[in-house]
Amino acid sequence: MLPDTLPPLQDLLVELLAARHRLGEQMWTLTQNAPVTKALRELETIGVLGWKHGIVENTYLAWLTDEARGQYMDPEHVPPILAYSCAECGTETADTYVVTTLDPADPKGTRTEVCRACDDKLRTPQLTDRDLELAGIALDSAANSVQSGATLRNRTDLDPLALEYLVAAQHVEKIQKGREDR
Repeated sequence: MLPDTLPPLQDLLVELLAARHRLGEQMWTLTQNAPVTKALRELETIGVLGWKHGIVENTYLAWLTDEARGQYMDPEHVPPILAYSCAECGTETADTYVVTTLDPADPKGTRTEVCRACDDKLRTPQLTDRDLELAGIALDSAANSVQSGATLRNRTDLDPLALEYLVAAQHVEKIQKGREDR
């Protein structure tokens, strides 16, 4: 059983390693000096952490033991890097999230994330059936005004611009028909 209270420097080291662990870091680099060395040795002796010499000269790498993580950290805590939730639908289980910072001057306060499905919906304009109907009418009208004549759809010698409008109108009609079939 690990102690509930620790001396100030030891407590600070445990809090630092716990905070770094919550952010997804399993180990953290500490500067090598006499008080830190003494605190690390004492914490290692009671089973709170492990440590070794760091890669950089005059540093240590330290980590919390499983027992220390269980005692000093909330077991329900999920590191923020893993705890995305969609700002639109609230899902926390999406495969992909799109993270956006709304104001570069305040990235922490204006950061938001949405799941890929909601991002696609937000980026794709939502057309109503009435929008499609009006688009079809407008395109038919444009085709008629560019090349007037009876039954535009049956003519083969259409002006290229009228033909382009007509093809677009037929495409809109297909979209409308697809919506009606649902």
